[in-house]
Amino acid sequence: MYSTPGPNGDCTLRTPLPTISRKRLRSYASVTNLESHKRKRTSLILHDDDKENERSSGTGLGHTDSPLNRFIPSRPKMDMPLQITPRTNRISKQFGLLGDRILNFQDDTTDFSNTQASPNLVTTNDINTLHLLRKNASSLFSSIPPAKPTSVTENLLKKRQCLVVLDSPNIQPHLDAYPISWSKQNLIAVSCGRDVYYQNLNTKAVAHLCRSQVSSSSIWAIEWAGTKRETYLASGMEDGYLQIWDSMRSGTEHSSGTIPRSSGSLVQTYQIAEDAKVSAMAWAEDGDVLAVGAKDKKVSILDVRVEHVVGIAGLHKDRVLGMSWSTDGNFLASSDYGGNVHIWDKRAGKTLAEFRGAHSSKMIHRAPVKALAWCSWKSDLLATGSYSPEGKIKIWNTSTFTSHTPEPVQTIPLNTAVYSLQWSPHCKELLSTHGVSFTPIYSRHSQRYNTINGTSESSTNTSQHVKAVLSPLANSITVHDYPSGKRLMSLSNAHLSAVSHSCLGPDGENVFTVSPAEETIKMWQVWGKRPEPPRERSAFDKHLIR
Repeated sequence: MYSTPGPNGDCTLRTPLPTISRKRLRSYASVTNLESHKRKRTSLILHDDDKENERSSGTGLGHTDSPLNRFIPSRPKMDMPLQITPRTNRISKQFGLLGDRILNFQDDTTDFSNTQASPNLVTTNDINTLHLLRKNASSLFSSIPPAKPTSVTENLLKKRQCLVVLDSPNIQPHLDAYPISWSKQNLIAVSCGRDVYYQNLNTKAVAHLCRSQVSSSSIWAIEWAGTKRETYLASGMEDGYLQIWDSMRSGTEHSSGTIPRSSGSLVQTYQIAEDAKVSAMAWAEDGDVLAVGAKDKKVSILDVRVEHVVGIAGLHKDRVLGMSWSTDGNFLASSDYGGNVHIWDKRAGKTLAEFRGAHSSKMIHRAPVKALAWCSWKSDLLATGSYSPEGKIKIWNTSTFTSHTPEPVQTIPLNTAVYSLQWSPHCKELLSTHGVSFTPIYSRHSQRYNTINGTSESSTNTSQHVKAVLSPLANSITVHDYPSGKRLMSLSNAHLSAVSHSCLGPDGENVFTVSPAEETIKMWQVWGKRPEPPRERSAFDKHLIR
């Protein structure tokens, strides 16, 4: 008993209440039998079932499971709502599960034939919902590939319009011709009849380079020289003559009257063939050697330091259509109207297959082949493209030519005539220009003819075996990915007619295309340069000595 002062100052006697001793319960969450001296943490979020158990027992320690249950991976299900924390609320909103629904996945092999008999089975709408949930869940973990500034997807695909349009009246109308060429000094040359004009794209100045002096026939092909002689231009004519001009030396003889004054000087004149047009030519990278193909089926080798033909590299079975040197200057590829592609080894003086012991060096298409392109970042890759009735792009690896029947490493069927090919020097992409699209026509007569001759194509006469159709690839500029072959972009109707030829600029970004029916040439920015890596700062950049 003890006394306490009252409100009037009187003392009041009080009896102390008996104290209730609280015995500390043993923690069942511990593996050992030792008691924990730490205060047990309880969750601030109490479920309805937990609250009812707490009220009935009078204490918050209603856990009576064995301590070994925490090692069992499959715990009992809990009726926990999905929108508890901001994070789970956000994820539930992403999947549309803000209600009491639970995300469950079931196999697609469930038999839904007795759906009406068993209402608990999942319906078709629920299956579509599950597929949608799976797709959304996979999108959360998929990363967006980084954009490549060098790819066509970041350049021409976004702009889809040309940068420059130049008129070219009286340009060579034939689709097999090579009427334009782009020099390493950024000069674009165009052959118009017997004359050759060029424009300096840096200064926008236009000049008349030359006019054919040895014949009255029109110019069929022109080509600027390589690194050593960047100012040299070769022009081949339909009557078999070839002339080499220097654009930086003023001509000694100037024309008067209706003939424009020439700004170039004649270096050499060759007669490649008698009454046979110069159909294709290609300069070696050194600028001294020039390979020329003609209608007489020969591949001739010229040297600008010599006044006559040096030699004959080989002979085709049909008139030559395409010519291209490899980037390392060791191999020369040539194609003909019969669909055969030969590779000549400059060092051995024979074909590549003959040099490696094979019996034939022909890479075969089923249609005429004009488009040839060597890869700049992998010198043993060669891309070839064919006309109708085949319309395919084939990529060959010359380092794997060990048999007499080489096979392409990749084939891209397009059912569209391929007239030119260009590899990008900045990324692994291949550009192609096209003409008319077609569909094959199979007849009983052509099948019987194929059976007799043992070939898959009866002949190269396109009027009997193909039919022109409308297609997004018709008259287009198309870019393909390597090595997947995926079509990255197709600029439909880049010209109103067939795009017969293309030239890659010295920067490797822009491409000039020509359409003879339009009498125009257009420049497109197809690719971009690789950005320079950021310069790392060193300790000397941070601290300066004064």
